[in-house]
Amino acid sequence: MNSRRRVGHQTVKLISSEKIQLRFSLALKPPEDLVRLVASTPNLITKKAKTVHFENTYFDTPDRLLRHNQLELLIQKKMVSVNKIQWLQVLQSSNSSATVLHRTNQLSTLLSDGQLNFGFLHIAEMGLFNRKKSKRLEQLQPYLKTSFERTSWSVKAACGSQVSVALECGELIGNMQTAPIRELVLELLQGNPTSLFDVAHEIAQSVPMLLVHASVAERSTQIIEGKILEPVRPKPTSITRQMTVKEVIGSILREPFVQFTSHLDMLRSSQNPELVHQARIGWRRFKSALRLFKKSPCLRDTPSRVGFRPLLKHLTLLRDLDVSTGYVELLQGRVTANSRLRSVQIWKKVQQGLRRKRKYQRSQVLAAFLNPSVGVAIIDIYRWLEFGIVKKTNKVHNKIKLNKATPQVTEAIRKLADQLLTQPINCTDPEIEHRTRILAKQLRYNVEALAPLLPAKKAKIWHKAATRVQVEIGASRDIFRTIEIIAHLGI
Repeated sequence: MNSRRRVGHQTVKLISSEKIQLRFSLALKPPEDLVRLVASTPNLITKKAKTVHFENTYFDTPDRLLRHNQLELLIQKKMVSVNKIQWLQVLQSSNSSATVLHRTNQLSTLLSDGQLNFGFLHIAEMGLFNRKKSKRLEQLQPYLKTSFERTSWSVKAACGSQVSVALECGELIGNMQTAPIRELVLELLQGNPTSLFDVAHEIAQSVPMLLVHASVAERSTQIIEGKILEPVRPKPTSITRQMTVKEVIGSILREPFVQFTSHLDMLRSSQNPELVHQARIGWRRFKSALRLFKKSPCLRDTPSRVGFRPLLKHLTLLRDLDVSTGYVELLQGRVTANSRLRSVQIWKKVQQGLRRKRKYQRSQVLAAFLNPSVGVAIIDIYRWLEFGIVKKTNKVHNKIKLNKATPQVTEAIRKLADQLLTQPINCTDPEIEHRTRILAKQLRYNVEALAPLLPAKKAKIWHKAATRVQVEIGASRDIFRTIEIIAHLGI
């Protein structure tokens, strides 16, 4: 939608639009290889590609006024041709929703050069940049740049929807740090948002890709703070007693799945062992919620999770090696200078052996990412979380408020607690210990997720008991695995 507004003696032409996107990260391959790979997919192979170079410069005040108000201000430099450059000033809302769909409202205006148009800002955001607060305008300064080539195709999807498929390759620069950009951006041009998942599913059959959750603004903040690849802890539950059953189930499934998939993306560029740990925690929390509500009508036709099996297996093995290395380093530290040389040499060989196995196992994890089944499974589950739970819920069940369902939730948690309490104490059977530990994890994660619905005192008791059992069995299991792994080093 286009309109014209007047500020003083200046007339500003405004262009307003709404964007709905899915963003995916790709392997760090040369851009030309990625272009060939994406272009060879069945739904793009006959389409003509268009390539344009973009340079975006993001602005904000030193105290991040725009960022705190979920806004992004940028000047976009578009290389239309060798001799033609188009400048565009954009103010857009950043993606603050928990949904994996990136939804932004944009207000933009054409520029004659790369200088900010302050009249545009007076119109676009009066609350922040009106004349009484004109000093705020003077504080705006560039803090982030992105430079990338965008190769795009237009695809007709089901039900008459139109989707833009764009491959973006370049880099993001901020605070004297850089991060590579290798992203596939699917934007809805016309029609139903479900079409984005349809097109993504088709491309993912042959192109390994992982969903990107953070917006450019969020990633820029991470770069500026030096946290671009730091693990993210589980977020507090967002459920309330005013939500419907399907809303609660969707919430406690979506948040841990985001935790799982966002750490998978970071794992491709970092060897931080905590990323592996947090990814596995996210997956276990997701599975625990599924098991708790497995009989709910909301969870009919749950997508297959088979595509994750090879990756999860390799992540478990890598985590075991990370933990074993930690134990060995702790014990090795107690080997004093007075110890026999033979002992010191053995410990060094153990550490070297573990390093080799960890390096190999990490390569196995990275290889598992190249299996398209991982990306396909992620897309299918997110589509189900966004649209499937709602569609599969009948009208009567949809109207059930949480205060009526709270006794059912409490009873389900109570049953889990009773199952845990009936497990044998100090059992040495590995299978029984494993089953007990799984029950403890399910109880702990579900109590944490559903805390606002549970009796506070009982929730505290259940959580404490589950944590104690999980820690005790986990410690003995970790020591056993460490001994087992060292024994297989052949030293």
